[in-house]
Amino acid sequence: FAADECQEDVLVFIKDTIRAVIPTWLDGMLGHLEGQQVGVVGTRTFHQAGIVTHAGLIIQDGIVSWAHADTPAHSTGYFGMAVLSHQVSAVSGACLAIRRETFNEFRFSNDFNHDFYDADLGVRLTRAGFRNVVDCTAQMQDCAAPRQPDFVDFKTFQHRHADFVDPYLNLSFAARTGQFAYEILASQDRHFGAGQERVLLVNDSLDLTKFSPAL
Repeated sequence: FAADECQEDVLVFIKDTIRAVIPTWLDGMLGHLEGQQVGVVGTRTFHQAGIVTHAGLIIQDGIVSWAHADTPAHSTGYFGMAVLSHQVSAVSGACLAIRRETFNEFRFSNDFNHDFYDADLGVRLTRAGFRNVVDCTAQMQDCAAPRQPDFVDFKTFQHRHADFVDPYLNLSFAARTGQFAYEILASQDRHFGAGQERVLLVNDSLDLTKFSPAL
């Protein structure tokens, strides 16, 4: 209702349990919205205990996970992605900014009661060709106690977006954890044909002992 009544060009949705850590949190978010085809901009959020809640959302096979969740607030995360602004499939509704014309076209779906409306919005924007950004310089603290997501909302999201493949996630990573940890699955037997290159991805969470007991 409030979004329909106001006249501003940019709408910012923020939960009542969120408080800004730095006074310039909005500057960077508005700057990103000046970019071409930017859909929605979110923030980096952490609990009062200094533990990251999310720095963007990861969405794979109808499952939503919170990027860098449960890592220390001082951690830079995977390749600095916990502190650097970058593109993601969706951002958390704890605090997000969106241009009025974009919101008028897509809006939040009424099919969700409490949760996953933000992930649903991000996926729909991504499918439409928009780029969503998490601004990790905009740091927020969530004073609410953690809770389990609404199961009905989860099933609604999963049914709607089970086919979605996160374009910003390497398929070798375990999508459900949000930790960008390398996952080796026995069912993922890779077969390389002529003209295909074999590449070893090395990062700070890769455990080489999983490849060979001799190492």
